[in-house]
Amino acid sequence: MSRIVHISVIGNANNPASSGVHSKVLAQIDAFNDLGHECKGLIGGSNINVCQSDNDVNYVDLVRSFYGYGFKDFFGKAYKFVTQYQPDVVYIRYPLAKLYFLKFVAKIKRENPHIIIVIEKQSLEVVELLSTFSLRNMALASQELFLRKYVLETVDYIVCVTEEIARHNARLSTTKTFVMGNGIESKAIETSFLENSNNDATLKLIFVGNLAKWTSLKDFIAYLAKVDFRIDDKVVILNIVGGGNDEDVYLRLSKSFENVIYHGFLHGQSLNDLIRHSDFCLGSFGNAKRGLSEGSNLKLRLYCALGIPFVYFDYDADFDNRSLNSCVLFRPAHTPDSLDFEFVLKHISLHKRSIINSIDLVEFAKLNLTWHVKLSKLIDELGL
Repeated sequence: MSRIVHISVIGNANNPASSGVHSKVLAQIDAFNDLGHECKGLIGGSNINVCQSDNDVNYVDLVRSFYGYGFKDFFGKAYKFVTQYQPDVVYIRYPLAKLYFLKFVAKIKRENPHIIIVIEKQSLEVVELLSTFSLRNMALASQELFLRKYVLETVDYIVCVTEEIARHNARLSTTKTFVMGNGIESKAIETSFLENSNNDATLKLIFVGNLAKWTSLKDFIAYLAKVDFRIDDKVVILNIVGGGNDEDVYLRLSKSFENVIYHGFLHGQSLNDLIRHSDFCLGSFGNAKRGLSEGSNLKLRLYCALGIPFVYFDYDADFDNRSLNSCVLFRPAHTPDSLDFEFVLKHISLHKRSIINSIDLVEFAKLNLTWHVKLSKLIDELGL
């Protein structure tokens, strides 16, 4: 049995946009333990007092500054945590190439060369930072460009959630990359299905996630308005769940259109029940706006685990499977603005929820998408 320390910064614990990150980190820690590897977590963020520590997870409250969080304090505590626990693996959600992060990994590797240091990368950091102009993002991007090479050459593995991110990091260093898309908790998988709801006069759609500009959900609502919120002979009801920078936009849209219902942030059974009562789910439509052509979105995995068909626009390797005719890949034609919403509506018309496709999606989730499946492959790669 190996010992693993999982280190992450999740952001503002009161911010709904951080909830998915927090849930993912906890699910990974649980899965490592379930697979027989003793895993302890150290999670930092602001307003972290709302989170409850347990035997496997410790929380550190961080003060936000212009450059992000107080990383000197956090990685000082992380060093003590690693020294005390003496793990075989330190698994870190990449916090950008901060100076104190570089010092932390360099010191761990220098004093404990046997420890395998793994960083997990979720995006093309510089491209995403510069997709939204601000002095802070410019400063962070400059720091990333200057320090990332030293970080990548210090660690042993880079876990990338897409092939696109892996190819990018392979160009930056010779450090080994391992592609591991996002996963779901086994307990999230739904095995009892609601009766098909397509017999009434409405068609219930749902979007769940971070309400940022790259969702392009506002554009989709504008298109629905042009077709009078109708697909075939049914009236479309669009439920929106989430938070983020653009949540005020969707609050206003829900007041302008009675067919658009904004629920704010939901989690747990309340969220699952709303998804399970839906006929179709929506992924983000505009990831090209942040420089990505591939994705590994948590919401798609939740939709699949609950057995509800969905549509998404950026390539996701986990769903590149011909047996899944109830979800679809459609890649925009090279530009962030060429979004074919007519195609989306036609697909929804053809693939509304049924018991048959619900069973197919849930079986696929069991075999391919749980953190137990994902992390087992990583553990084998690391030779644990």
